[in-house]
Amino acid sequence: MTVEKSAVDLLAFWLQDLTSPMEMINGRLYIDRDRIGVSAMLSKVSEYNSEKEAQLWINTVPMIDFINDVIGYECDVSWENRRDIISVYRSVFLWQIRDRFGDLKVSINEWFDEVDGDFGITITQD
Repeated sequence: MTVEKSAVDLLAFWLQDLTSPMEMINGRLYIDRDRIGVSAMLSKVSEYNSEKEAQLWINTVPMIDFINDVIGYECDVSWENRRDIISVYRSVFLWQIRDRFGDLKVSINEWFDEVDGDFGITITQD
């Protein structure tokens, strides 16, 4: 049986993604979108060849599948809307980083995959 989500449920789901916890592990920032905590994040980081590689993949935030989940069906998102959504994520994540970690130097890069229509951001440190 499929239970239809209300608009409020979907909004809460989206807001939780925007406010994902961020963890500092060995001087590197990681987004904990699954809310698994530091111990599980350490284990996840160890699955990669380096902490830099782990940060790249863990901090890649693809958005089209997430948007489809929130809306409840596959949708075609215009380029203008994609930039608007990325702008919101960039602002919220940057605010959280500054609030929690001060002047931590990070790069927030946007990306677009024209083949499958996905887009998102990646947060890394040099």
